Amino acid sequence: MRHRLIALLTALALSACTTVETKITHSAPGEGTATLEGVAAADVTGGVTGDAAAAAGDAAGGGASVTTTTAKPVAATGALVPKAGGQGATDQGVTATAIRIGTYNSYSGTFRIVGEPILRAMQAALKDINDAGGVNGRKIELVTCEADALSNEQALSCAKRLVEQDKVFAVLNPIGMDLGNVAALPYLQSKGIPVINAASLSDTDGALTPLRWYFALSTEVELKLAIDFAKRLGKKRLGIASTNLEVSRAAMKRWRPALAAAGFEVVWEKELDPYATNAQADQIATEWRLADVEIIIPVFANPLLAVPAAKRQGFTDFVYFHPSLNGQGKWSDLNPQICGPACTEIPVYTDTGGYLHPKSAGTSPEFQQMRRALDRYYPDRTFEDFLVIVPYAGVRIFADAVKAMGANITRAGLATQFDGFRNRPTGLSGAITISEKDHNGMDGTQYVRAQGETWVPVTEMVTAK
Repeated sequence: MRHRLIALLTALALSACTTVETKITHSAPGEGTATLEGVAAADVTGGVTGDAAAAAGDAAGGGASVTTTTAKPVAATGALVPKAGGQGATDQGVTATAIRIGTYNSYSGTFRIVGEPILRAMQAALKDINDAGGVNGRKIELVTCEADALSNEQALSCAKRLVEQDKVFAVLNPIGMDLGNVAALPYLQSKGIPVINAASLSDTDGALTPLRWYFALSTEVELKLAIDFAKRLGKKRLGIASTNLEVSRAAMKRWRPALAAAGFEVVWEKELDPYATNAQADQIATEWRLADVEIIIPVFANPLLAVPAAKRQGFTDFVYFHPSLNGQGKWSDLNPQICGPACTEIPVYTDTGGYLHPKSAGTSPEFQQMRRALDRYYPDRTFEDFLVIVPYAGVRIFADAVKAMGANITRAGLATQFDGFRNRPTGLSGAITISEKDHNGMDGTQYVRAQGETWVPVTEMVTAK
């Protein structure tokens, strides 16, 4: 799942496929605040606090705003050791009336398209929870910090500020990629701060980091599921698009042998500049046609605009399979915005990153609850995809674990709750199973195909087992 967010961010740098209809004012990192005007957010007492306080007002009233303070470096202090017992308020970030959590992401500029829906979905979940009385009498407060999605320095600065100044109990849904977290995540672990995120690295990534959990697919599981699905499409002549990013090159070391072992014949392979993909669309389509490719699989790349280019050239006898949305953040309306009718005539598939498509999840009580919360507190959303569902679900799962602890809220208790998840249903995804040796929660996803102006499911939840 990590690669979906990485390639999404790099692809967005050249092509903002989705626009956000609100005005932005932004100060440079470490200088002042960044404001998202027009955002219908929770009020201060509803769960957003400190420098991230949202302007008071109901979502229906409009004109509300979310203000996030940019990071300012702070000096490191001693490690915070999770406590195994005692009163809940003894752990940092917990008082008799509140539990303070933090997050950091991009809320302005190019990568706002990622950071804003994550924040807004979290706020909707928190407002819904807090309006119902909170968790065991405590409200959950959210403190935010702005960091560029590709800046390790800003992410680390935000992490330090959340821990050492804002005194958060845990960090939820920070920048969902390791390009911007090389220093921040190890720092948070060194301070004993639980990190709950949607991004993952491998099946064993969480094994040696006891306070880091992923309610998402691991890279290995995604790869296995993607190849199994690709084989079902019955195509052998393969084209692989990757990028010149180091993370993409590292991924290709796993993908090449796995694809070869599955019987695919690589007839076209190209390492694309992630910032020039659109300009290359016609040339790429020509190369696909000349190589007579049957199936295209991007790995950390986003050559989707080559699909309509191929159609213009009269080359339509191939399948485009974009595993785990790794170059595009949305399954809900990617089709009309990216390549139009060509994505229906030429079969274009992707998967939901482990979360159920709304057509499959729509009847579950959890999905209905999410829809009501989003309709009330995030009414101006333009989609419901993993950028919304994942952070919303993460907040709900965190709240459930806190509730199970009763009055005694500790990080050690949180770890015990998470590590005890066994086939835990969410109503929004496949069941979640976590153990002390595996902190990746999901082992399945659902596949969808572009059709008309939306995506339609072509499978139920498919698991790696």
